[in-house]
Amino acid sequence: MEQFRGRPLEGTYPYLWLDAVYMKVRHNHRIVNEAVVLAIDARDTGEREILGFSVGMSEEDASWQELLRALVRRGLKGGPTGDQ
Repeated sequence: MEQFRGRPLEGTYPYLWLDAVYMKVRHNHRIVNEAVVLAIDARDTGEREILGFSVGMSEEDASWQELLRALVRRGLKGGPTGDQ
């Protein structure tokens, strides 16, 4: 998973969707809900790709900031001109 989450992002990503899904996970012999925050892109060709994700207790601002900052560090660029 770390290879997938750390791979360089090359090219431009003109469309970016951010979403979250809650999954039940086991922590210390208890089942709890955790948020998986996702960044999904669509290229000019229409192909979709999961760019990254982060797992946390909720969809709080810090979870989204962590994910977005990681994407930028990996090379995420904006639209067809590469704008950020």
